[in-house]
Amino acid sequence: MINTDLSAWIDGCIYEAFHRVIEKYILKMDSAITSPQKVIYAKHLKDDFGISVVSIPNIDAHEWDAFLNKTQESSYFSTSAWWKTFKNAYVLQVRNKNRELVAGIPFRILEVIPIIGKFFKFSWCDSSVLVTDTYSQKDAYTLKKMVFLKLVSFLKKRNVIVLNVSSKSVSHDKELFLELFDSSTKCATIVNDITLSDDDLYASFKKGKRYAIRKALKNQVEVKVKEGEDAFSLIADYCHLQEKMFAHKSAYYSRIYYKSARYLKNILSHSPRSYVAIAYYQGQPVAGNIMVSHKDMIYAYLGASDNELNRATDGSSLLEFEMMKFARDKGFKQYDLVGITIEKPDKSDPLYGIYSYKIGFGGEIRQYDSCGYSIRKRRYLFVWWLRKFETNPLALKIYQAINRNHHINDNDT
Repeated sequence: MINTDLSAWIDGCIYEAFHRVIEKYILKMDSAITSPQKVIYAKHLKDDFGISVVSIPNIDAHEWDAFLNKTQESSYFSTSAWWKTFKNAYVLQVRNKNRELVAGIPFRILEVIPIIGKFFKFSWCDSSVLVTDTYSQKDAYTLKKMVFLKLVSFLKKRNVIVLNVSSKSVSHDKELFLELFDSSTKCATIVNDITLSDDDLYASFKKGKRYAIRKALKNQVEVKVKEGEDAFSLIADYCHLQEKMFAHKSAYYSRIYYKSARYLKNILSHSPRSYVAIAYYQGQPVAGNIMVSHKDMIYAYLGASDNELNRATDGSSLLEFEMMKFARDKGFKQYDLVGITIEKPDKSDPLYGIYSYKIGFGGEIRQYDSCGYSIRKRRYLFVWWLRKFETNPLALKIYQAINRNHHINDNDT
């Protein structure tokens, strides 16, 4: 008991000393707070606007999703269903003088460092600011600037050090990002038109992909698809495929991308028209997809496979083909393979296989704009400086001692 109490007391002293030193150091960093350029205020627009930040559990989900249907740049990754799967998620909403929702942007805030995380928060958006189609291009541009400025102001007060508009964005806001944040990065996805007949869809694939599908059919690969909560019965097989995939790609594939059964059930529970599809060979799972949707688009949001079985059977290619036909018959018109590199990677690049797999389906590559903005540059640089200690054994022991009696909540991914 004495040893346990002494250990706890030492841990507490280390924690308090570490916390005080870091807090004192952080206060010196605050002179590096930066602001977006060319401030535009709401009074420059014709209407009077009301702006509010609402936590995701408290928004009117039906109103928000109806608003998304009136915008050109919305996707599944801006829906209430998607954002309900995250903690500390919010929507900055803009209403006109008639109290109608005319613009908004969902975002989340994460603590990225244990113990002192409240000083080092990151914010992510999976879209640019969304604006209803009723506004002219000029007014929409101005409204987007106003919203981003309000968002940055909100984040500054909460110790957020960087804002990221992720590669899930389907916006064309390069000019806006450069003007406000002096930053813009291209991102891309690949989309198939699935309104075609079975034969025409098959013919649109590249030769190698058509061969892979024939091989899977010859191997009698079967595909099962279930929707929503009915798909819970397939989650165990999907998680098994994830384990196989991570074991094979452990050298370069981060575990941060592993999705727990609980996370997958949340997606399926909250997302209308969501599906799990698994390809089987002789009763063994070969490949799987988690599918979500928005408007006339269905997304192959997550995928996993057993590398050995997939090489032998090419089940993943048949899975994708069958899902395209399934989605078309459900009324969808487009099939998004969710993310592809702008340039073709070198064969030595771990992304080369993913690129080749997706490009083989012959879809259209669509490019969009994303960005990153450092709100507190010195703190952001400090985070990157800390990363060099990730593999240091002594640093790891100190972290474990500090954290032993100070539980840290797992972040959503």
